[in-house]
Amino acid sequence: MIKLCYKEYDYKISLEADKNFTDKTGLDLQIVLAKYIECNHLNGEQTLLSRMVSLGSLYSRGVVNHALHSVIKPCHKEVSFDEICDGTFRVGWQLSERPDELSEPYPIIMLQLALDHNDYCNANIPEHKKKVTDTSD
Repeated sequence: MIKLCYKEYDYKISLEADKNFTDKTGLDLQIVLAKYIECNHLNGEQTLLSRMVSLGSLYSRGVVNHALHSVIKPCHKEVSFDEICDGTFRVGWQLSERPDELSEPYPIIMLQLALDHNDYCNANIPEHKKKVTDTSD
């Protein structure tokens, strides 16, 4: 579940979402998500402000908007790109005193999406593994 600016969105990371993201940005969605995990890991010793700057500096908000829209759109056909842009603009890049997790800044949303996707892939690789046929005859 992606929680953006007091709205909750189901999402699906798929080959279609990845292709849509690549068509819009020229970037690979899985690599973009991996960079959020890497950045968080490498900057774990920094202050929270420094970590937020590092995460927020990975990609422009425009790239983030395309990433979020590409994974939300398969589950919510009615969600426009402008709605996602508005949500990321409103929550911003910096943590503030928020009493809930429904208005986290967009770098944290991207990090959580990356971690969730990584967990999903690790748990489901055996199910999605293609069967290899023996061609050694």
